[in-house]
Amino acid sequence: MVYASKVNGNKLTLCVSGKLWNRSLVMMDVETKSLWSHILGEAMERELKGTRLKPLPSQMLTWQAWKKLHPETTVLDLGPTQFTEYTPNFYKGRPERFVYGAIVQGEAYHVPWPALTAKPIHQIDTPELPAVVIAENESTVVRIFDRRHEGKTLNFKMIGAVIVDEGTGSQWGPDGVATRGMLAGAKLEPMAGLMSFQQAWLNFHPTSKQIGSLGKASEKNPGEKNTGEKGIAQRK
Repeated sequence: MVYASKVNGNKLTLCVSGKLWNRSLVMMDVETKSLWSHILGEAMERELKGTRLKPLPSQMLTWQAWKKLHPETTVLDLGPTQFTEYTPNFYKGRPERFVYGAIVQGEAYHVPWPALTAKPIHQIDTPELPAVVIAENESTVVRIFDRRHEGKTLNFKMIGAVIVDEGTGSQWGPDGVATRGMLAGAKLEPMAGLMSFQQAWLNFHPTSKQIGSLGKASEKNPGEKNTGEKGIAQRK
């Protein structure tokens, strides 16, 4: 998850606190020592308690896919370290553990990774902000967009391997840009979302609505229930 680091016009310097909340990372800002949930982007303790950081659209994808899009990119070499290679194989084994989550009009939604691989387009219908989640299996990137264009809500479907909006028949890329047809060159507005372990997402968003293979919201959440852990624990 990526956040804007300014709060009330003041830039915060965020770092890892060494603590956990609901078994997830807790950040700390250097300026006030407030403790922040990295999933919620909200200060949970101390001076800035209740303050929320503004989430920003971001992408999590393989290095190969990023390098293809941005060939001049450089990367910081942290030296010898243990790491897990991020490729499509990362989600194999127990793919049901992963979801793509987003907050739309104040409501939490999530799409399980198996649903994304089976069907790369999932639409979210809300009264004022209809959205669409688009996945690319090869690069593992998942994006979410506002699916309104010039005041009209677009409905998307797959025709073979091509993304098409039903209203104009225009073809779209997974990056939210129309490549052919009446709307060629049009761009959808990106929104903020993140890939997460399902249990972590549900711990922080226990009422999150699951978007299934048919694109319909369900109140039922699979998996374990919220652990109910409210305190911030020291990491050992």
